[in-house]
Amino acid sequence: MLATLHADGAPRVSGIEIAFLDGEIQFGMLYGSRKLADIRRDPRVALHAATLAPAGAEEMPVDAKISGRAEIYVGRIDQDYPDAAQLRIDLTHASYIQVDPDTGAMKIDTWRYH
Repeated sequence: MLATLHADGAPRVSGIEIAFLDGEIQFGMLYGSRKLADIRRDPRVALHAATLAPAGAEEMPVDAKISGRAEIYVGRIDQDYPDAAQLRIDLTHASYIQVDPDTGAMKIDTWRYH
């Protein structure tokens, strides 16, 4: 999920797909989208991704959150998507939370860049 800010400061939460490319978190969206208008006005964004471990798995469920400033790349993603912008996130904060399904104990890792 991607959170941006409306012109009046209210949050806008939208579904988004991200990719880890060249060591960065990147994503795309249409040039005419409200999300992109939000980012052009105020580049602060937050991403939230939650996954659940399948039943019987030894892995712990994971919850990841990041925030920072979205930066729009110059140019297009590629010729197949002429109406799409490619963005990256300049991270300022990240957290990674795991919950042990057997004990319910949480392990929280955080990172903040000042």
